Amino acid sequence: MKNLVQHELKHSWVNLCVLLVCLLLWFCRDYINLNQLEYERQYLFTQPWRLLTGHLVHFTWAHFGYNFGGLLLLCIAFTPEQHPRYDACFWLMGALLLSIFLYFCVPNIHIYRGLSGLLYGYAIYLALVGWRSTPFISSLLIFAITTRVAFHIIYAPTGNVSRLGGEIAVGAHIGGLITGVLCASWRIRYRK
Repeated sequence: MKNLVQHELKHSWVNLCVLLVCLLLWFCRDYINLNQLEYERQYLFTQPWRLLTGHLVHFTWAHFGYNFGGLLLLCIAFTPEQHPRYDACFWLMGALLLSIFLYFCVPNIHIYRGLSGLLYGYAIYLALVGWRSTPFISSLLIFAITTRVAFHIIYAPTGNVSRLGGEIAVGAHIGGLITGVLCASWRIRYRK
């Protein structure tokens, strides 16, 4: 058991840091104005940190909980594919790419909070990178994520989802898929 925990921490520490930052921001919401950190289209050029921080803040505890659980499951299911250097690159470049995608391709999203778009991208990224070592799980994950996004596109959830605190940002999930494919292509291309 001790070796398993050490192995998980060795491979997943960057992801755990992402979760820790999200958790700290949530618990400090009474002391930090989270509105200053969310992705807000009108302030992106004057406050560029929002390109990164908008993905780390959440609307509600449930919103954070869904993302927290999803990332923990990915950390457990795809430990061999995780590499701290590549994961750090994914979280930084993925956040920038997704924010740029939202700005240029989804102009109706004016405010965005949450890790879900990046989480969809990270799932696709891990599945594509891990295709050789875990083809069944990778295929299953790609199918599940693309089916979920397709369902949201076809049935277009609208309005406020009260437990999440806002609308489901289908555009962010699509952007996340694209980001995951781009980042996985880069990693596979430069794999040692």
